[in-house]
Amino acid sequence: MRVLAVVLVLLAACGSKTGLEVDRRLAAPDAGSGPCEPMTPALFSPVQLRPLDADAGRVWGQVVGPDHQVGFLDSSGALTVVASDQFATGSLVADGDTAFWSTPGLSDGAGAIVRGTARGDVRVLVPRITQPGALDLNGDWVSYGIWTNLPIVGEDGRASVARVSRSGDRREDVIDNRGMPTSTAHLDGELYWLDRRRDEIATLPEGTLTPRIVAGIDSVRSPMIHWNGALYVAAPREGRELLIRVERSMPPEPFAVTTFDGETRHLRGVDSPVTRGIVGGLGGIRYYRLRDHEVVTVDEGSHPAVGARHLYWLADEGVKRVCLEALEAL
Repeated sequence: MRVLAVVLVLLAACGSKTGLEVDRRLAAPDAGSGPCEPMTPALFSPVQLRPLDADAGRVWGQVVGPDHQVGFLDSSGALTVVASDQFATGSLVADGDTAFWSTPGLSDGAGAIVRGTARGDVRVLVPRITQPGALDLNGDWVSYGIWTNLPIVGEDGRASVARVSRSGDRREDVIDNRGMPTSTAHLDGELYWLDRRRDEIATLPEGTLTPRIVAGIDSVRSPMIHWNGALYVAAPREGRELLIRVERSMPPEPFAVTTFDGETRHLRGVDSPVTRGIVGGLGGIRYYRLRDHEVVTVDEGSHPAVGARHLYWLADEGVKRVCLEALEAL
C-alpha cells in the first residue's frame, strides 16, 4: 500500500497526549481570565530550555547543557530542575503536575521511560531499554516504541511496541519484532505506531495478533500526532516538508494537506476555543491554520510546545511565547 514516494530522513521523536478535554486545560493556571498577552512573539524566559510539552501553567523540556537536565518553567519563567542525566530527551508528555519522558541513555540498552513530578519525585518506569521512541499518553497508559540500528540484532532485533501504566506497576508488550517503531499515537482509543524500517503506519486490532497496515509511506518517519480525527506525519520532499493526513481506515489514501518550508522535526496540534491548526518547527516555527489552510511563519526557533493559551518555543535568546489567538491573525 505504498502510496507516497518521498525521500525521508529520521526526525527527532515527538510525543502527544490524547483524551484531554479542552475545558480541563482551560482550568489550568496558564488559562487566565483576562485578555491574553503577548499578541506578538516575546521573550518568556532567558533559560535555554527546549520545550517539549506544556500543561497546568508549566512548560516542560530539556535544559540545553552538559548536565542533561529535565525540568519546567513556571508562570514567571523561573526554572525548576526535576532530574539530571537524562541524555537526549526528545519526547515528553505532561499531564497536570506530572511528566513522562523517554531517554536513550549514553549507550545501547541504557534507555528508560521516566516519570517526574513538579515536586521533584522521579521514578524510572521502564529501565534498560534501547532507543525508546515518542511517547503517547492515553488514560492510565504510556505507550512507546523500542528500536535499534545495531546490525548484530538483525532486521527487527529488539524492536517492539509496548505500554506501561502511569504507576509503573504494569507493563504490556503490544507487539514485537516490528522494525523501527519511532512514534506512537492513539486514535479513537486504538494504538497506532509508525515503523520507519517497514515504511508503514500500523495498528493491532483488539483480539488479534496480526497488525493491520493502515498506510504505506516510503521511508516513513517520526513525528506522528493525532489531531482533528486523523494521524498526521511530516515528510520531506524536494526541499520542503509535506504534512500528510492519514485516516483511520484506508481508503481514503494518505494525502498532503499542505507543505512547510524547511525541515520539520516537531509537530504539535493546537485545539482551543479560538485556534485550531498544527505547529511544526526546527529552523523556524510554522503554523498550518485549519480555517483557511494557510501556512504562516510565527518566528525563528525550534521545539514548539502548546499550552492552554500560549505557544512556546526555543529561540536564540531563550524561550519565547505568543498567545494562541494571535496565530489566527498572522
